[in-house]
Amino acid sequence: MSTPDADSAIDTLAALARDNALPWKDAWRAPIGQLLTWLGRFSARTNLVGDHRPEAVVQEHLLETLTVAAAVERIGLEPSRIVDVGAGAGLEVLMLALWADDAQLVAVEPRRKRADFIELVADAMGVGRRITVVRSQVPEWRPEQLFDLATSRATFSPGQWRVHAAALVAAQGVIVVHDAVTTAPGSPPDGGWQATERVVPGRSAHCIRTYRRASGQPTT
Repeated sequence: MSTPDADSAIDTLAALARDNALPWKDAWRAPIGQLLTWLGRFSARTNLVGDHRPEAVVQEHLLETLTVAAAVERIGLEPSRIVDVGAGAGLEVLMLALWADDAQLVAVEPRRKRADFIELVADAMGVGRRITVVRSQVPEWRPEQLFDLATSRATFSPGQWRVHAAALVAAQGVIVVHDAVTTAPGSPPDGGWQATERVVPGRSAHCIRTYRRASGQPTT
């Protein structure tokens, strides 16, 4: 059961999503409440995120993930395999699991407490069967199968992430880059990518950039 602070934060998230044409379903309220409640409990003992208050988590993390979902929807991708590299406490991968409710997701996170937290909360949210936690890091880890969507936040510089992610996505797969609007978009190193940009609502300095291989471009 979620707390009053969590319920209020979820109301804020729902309103922001609807006002900014971001994906939202009221069925997500209960699992997001689980996420915020468990995050508060664990953060009393260990530092999983900088500010674990529900309103801060909504404004600084969950809203940005809904912007990722909107940006991916805009280019017509319905991902079936998603990877989040350097997943941390799992806020992005857990929200993406709600949005892409038929997808299989992989969270790559080398730190034990954060990896354990993702598994615990994924089960509490009802998405545990679709999320695999890999206790490793990129570039040492290499998947057996490539992904439709690869994302990473605050683990690599945007340029470094584009290099690593290009090796993780299949043909027509999409790379998500969390970036600053003042930063030049750049491109993955092998060329032939189409880029889009969407500003995060309420955080005008932050944007989500997507990169998708143009038709006919091979994977590396």
